[in-house]
Amino acid sequence: MGSDPAQQPLAPVTVAAIIGASGACLCTRPESLPDELLSFHPSSQDWCVNEVIGHLVEAERRGLSGRIREMIDVDDSVMEPWDQAKYRRV
Repeated sequence: MGSDPAQQPLAPVTVAAIIGASGACLCTRPESLPDELLSFHPSSQDWCVNEVIGHLVEAERRGLSGRIREMIDVDDSVMEPWDQAKYRRV
């Protein structure tokens, strides 16, 4: 990579802090919104705020960090698929 600091990779500790702060923001922001807004569906095909947040939580648990934890903790781990639609409703 070049000498431009914006082009340099972030340290793992920095990436972890960014991911942690993003999760904290997602968990606290919706608390200030009324339930009617959190469960509002613009159309029958669109997700409400609660469904989007639920999807992000499940994707994190079963996707990135969950799979990384399993790979570290379990020798010869087998990655099971997960049904995203099953976890859509929160």
